[in-house]
Amino acid sequence: MTPTTPLRGPGYATILHRALMIGLAVVIGGGAAMVAMLGGPFLGAAPVARLLRYLLAGSGLLAVVAALLLLRPRLPPRAPGASQDQYWSQASTFVAALRLWMIVEGGGSIAAVGYILAGGLETIVVAGVALGILALSGPARLSGE
Repeated sequence: MTPTTPLRGPGYATILHRALMIGLAVVIGGGAAMVAMLGGPFLGAAPVARLLRYLLAGSGLLAVVAALLLLRPRLPPRAPGASQDQYWSQASTFVAALRLWMIVEGGGSIAAVGYILAGGLETIVVAGVALGILALSGPARLSGE
């Protein structure tokens, strides 16, 4: 049995980051299109819709803020003179970045589902903010390039 090399490095980080970004954009865009085609959110004016809207927007925002405040500082700084390959080949860097991206994407997805179910500007704004933060925290930016 031959040992396998771990799938880490700047190329893999870029692929995973873009996949998460595209996935969140599809959920947001598809959800907005569904709400527009249906003439409103799934729950319409149900009494629980307002509570659910605030709950899902708040949960999504909490996930995004927690990722920025708790996970972003855990990314190790790039050593002076270290290349992108060396930086992203470290398991600690790769895993920390992946956790950050997944929690931000999850928060945006929660808010997007809130928009599909209950509507509301706050849910779609939180989803858009999550997508923006995800776009601004790509591999090149996290490694200091």
